[in-house]
Amino acid sequence: MKKVLFIMFVFAVGLSACSNTENTKSSDENSQSSTIETTAVEKSKEDIAIDVAERYENMNFDSYNTGIQIDDFERYPDDNIGNKSYFLAKVFQVLETDGENNHYLATVNLSETETKTVLLLVSKNETYKNIIKGDELRVFVHFVEIFNYETTSGSNNQVPAFYIDAYKIEE
Repeated sequence: MKKVLFIMFVFAVGLSACSNTENTKSSDENSQSSTIETTAVEKSKEDIAIDVAERYENMNFDSYNTGIQIDDFERYPDDNIGNKSYFLAKVFQVLETDGENNHYLATVNLSETETKTVLLLVSKNETYKNIIKGDELRVFVHFVEIFNYETTSGSNNQVPAFYIDAYKIEE
């Protein structure tokens, strides 16, 4: 846990050292141009990293050790909405966002021979580092629903969907 917080802190400090401001041009009523500094409406990655690190510091990660198996979320979805879990997932597809959340399809190894596909959702305001195809994530999640989607081959598929409360990209 302390290692994760330390990594988050180092990442936040590194971002602050690399940050810069954006300059834009604006003209006044007399058509005179001047350069002004603007602040982005969206939070910077640095601010997000700091917010996430502070939230992670106060999280009770033990509450995610529920013993609920991935199959249980799929088998008894109504009984498990909001229930927590944690696992290691490997992203194999980055999906379009819905404006608020980023969506990822990932696989979870249930055993040496069995994997399960899951949908992972994370708020754009919680994404301190871009998640890309091939990333392996340690995720602390709560169950949202069974997600229906159409595969590239045209068949329909159902997978358990989880909202990410905390994550760490394994490197």
